[in-house]
Amino acid sequence: SGSCTVKFDYTVVAGTSGYGSGGNAVNTIAAGGVTSAEGVINTAAIVGSMGFAWGTTIVKSIGAANDTLASGSGSTLTWTINNYNASTLNTATFTDTLPAGLTPGALVAGSNTCGGTVTVSGQTVTLTGGGPLAGAAGYTIPSCKFSVAVTGANSTGSTFSATNAQANYSGISFVDAVLGAVTPYINTLAVTVT
Repeated sequence: SGSCTVKFDYTVVAGTSGYGSGGNAVNTIAAGGVTSAEGVINTAAIVGSMGFAWGTTIVKSIGAANDTLASGSGSTLTWTINNYNASTLNTATFTDTLPAGLTPGALVAGSNTCGGTVTVSGQTVTLTGGGPLAGAAGYTIPSCKFSVAVTGANSTGSTFSATNAQANYSGISFVDAVLGAVTPYINTLAVTVT
């Protein structure tokens, strides 16, 4: 008796809009589907699974515990760009207009690994000319990030949720080396301001 290992490459077709995950694609070779040169046949099915994802994402998070920020207190907002496509993301540009309740401050020194320029003006945070960001290889998903100081602002006296979603973004320009213009998936971040 003995065993062997069969390996093969597969290609996931990249997406140009958003982010997708196929979870696990299951590949099955039925019993009797493989015969060796010596005439040995597999008596049981051979099952293997492959995980895959594609696209680009912008994921924003806050450093405050439980995503809660007291009025007048400070924290940091971090934007992370992930490239699940196999090709290089050449450039990344976007503007995020923060909702009432979150007042952006300066770029955190040394936090920008995306390249390009990060500017803060009023309620807006802009990344211009970020990249390049290498393509994904195997289970390695390239990412870059930058952080900006943020202060809670509550003039209402009542706790509320400052929700930041895709509608808060504008001027998005992500250009992939192979796919051309791509549209990233953007997460929703809800910060409780007390």
